[in-house]
Parts: sequence; structure tokens; C-alpha cells
Amino acid sequence: MGFEEFESIFGEPRAEWGKSSDLGRSAPLRRFLMHVFAPDYYHLKIQATDYNSNTFEANKSISQLEDLQDSIGIGGSWSEFVDYFVSSLKSEEIKLVLEKQSGGDGAASARLVSQKTKGMPLISISLRRVLDGDANDVMAAISFGLFKALKCSPKMVAQGVEYSSQLMEADKISNLLERLEHQRKPSIASFQHIAGDAEDDDAES
Repeated sequence: MGFEEFESIFGEPRAEWGKSSDLGRSAPLRRFLMHVFAPDYYHLKIQATDYNSNTFEANKSISQLEDLQDSIGIGGSWSEFVDYFVSSLKSEEIKLVLEKQSGGDGAASARLVSQKTKGMPLISISLRRVLDGDANDVMAAISFGLFKALKCSPKMVAQGVEYSSQLMEADKISNLLERLEHQRKPSIASFQHIAGDAEDDDAES
């Protein structure tokens, strides 16, 4: 049980201030980029940043995610929970809820809130704010992670095009064989007809 085959997830959660924040004095929020990945087999790391003044991170172990599974009431196996978790992170319902720090203008913390579809169990994960050099490291990690994902995309597209070309060639060969088969059948029938006439002539003579 782990994250051996976990594929990185990138997304743009809808950012909003939490209900406890003074919305009248809260600064407008920028757009955020989110990155979820497995640094090893036993942990998931969740990062989000607006590449300005708000950067957040959470590192969750398998045991912590198992507790999350129990708390939100999702039954089934571990793999079924991971599937639901991933689907929730990829859904259009995902949002990043920021809570203001006391006496300051920035956010003290954030929560990543998501669900697979409306009406299904809600997943909420707390993220801590990271500052200075740590924030720069998170922003760099997200940027390089996205770069690697985009770098792999052309290869995947090329593989798909090559596979499609192979299917088209196989289809052409199949059609050609069918045409040859249809052409061969009349020839066999004609040969049988000629052979039959020859036998009749021999019988008459």
C-alpha cells in the first residue's frame, strides 16, 4: 500500500477568503496554481501558490490519509479511496480557502476543499503557509514539475499518433486482403464451371 504509481496532479483551485476573514478588509486574491505529487512511496505533498505573497504546503503520510478516509466516511479499500481522492483533486469543484492572520493583511493558513461531484463526501486538507526561502523552493518545485509534465506531453502525443498510424495501416491491409479474397472467389467459381463443362464433353464423346 503506497503511492508507487501516483501521477502528479496540477490544477487551478478557486481561491476565496474563509468565512472568519474580514472580507471588507481582505485584499483581492490572485489566481493559484496547485501541485500534488508523491515525493516517495509513503507520502503525498500538496503545494499551492499565487507566485506572489501566498504560498502553502502540506505533507501527508499514508496513516494521515487513512484517518482522513475514516473521518469523511468513505468506505472500501485503500485503492478505492485513493481513486476518489484523485478524482476530487481533478474536479471543477476544488477550491482553496484562505484564512487571514490576526492583525495582518496576508493569509495565515489555507484549506484545500474538494469533492468528486456535488453531494458526495467533502475532502478538506489544511495547508500551512511557507515564507521566504521555503516559499521560493515551493514555487520552483511547482514550476519544474509543470515543465517536466509538459515536456513529456509531446512524447505521449507522438506515441498516440504512431499507434493511430499503425492501426490505419493494419486497416488498409485488411481491406486489401478482403478485396483479393472477393476477386479470388469468382476465379475459383469460373474454374469449377469450366472443369464441369469439360467433364460433360468427355461423357458425351
